[in-house]
Amino acid sequence: MKKSSNEIKYQLALLRWLMAQPSPKSAIEKAHKLLTDLQVVKIVRDEDYTADFLEFWAVYPKKVGKGDAYRKWQKVVKSETKKELVIGSVQKHKNDDRWKEDEGKYIPNPATFLHQKRFDDEVVNKKEQEEEKKKENPIIPVCAHGYPTYVECPQCLTKKM
Repeated sequence: MKKSSNEIKYQLALLRWLMAQPSPKSAIEKAHKLLTDLQVVKIVRDEDYTADFLEFWAVYPKKVGKGDAYRKWQKVVKSETKKELVIGSVQKHKNDDRWKEDEGKYIPNPATFLHQKRFDDEVVNKKEQEEEKKKENPIIPVCAHGYPTYVECPQCLTKKM
């Protein structure tokens, strides 16, 4: 049933009044009911999302823009393999130093993560890099003259004699 413009104006005025009330919780509930009646707000429940998306949502650390993220999910993730790739990438990114910096300040919104295909980005962890460098270039103890300790240093031998 279509509402008259006077009725809509009245409900919007009532909405403004409700938002100015001292008890915001009840006011928000009443405002939400009014907006739903005006068909301004579409109520979306978890039943409206796929199980795959809800799994992604549970893993992703930043919980903003769920509806937008779901629309991007539907466009980007069309197979089980892609789903596993995205969720695995989120797990790796969670350990990334950049995502941990400043209490998660640099974590992109989930829709941005999906839209920009950040799940294809290479995740570099500084701790893992340092461990790899140690494996590649192990520290070898040397004597005062620069010879490895497992080789006899001619200068150290002459001093000992």
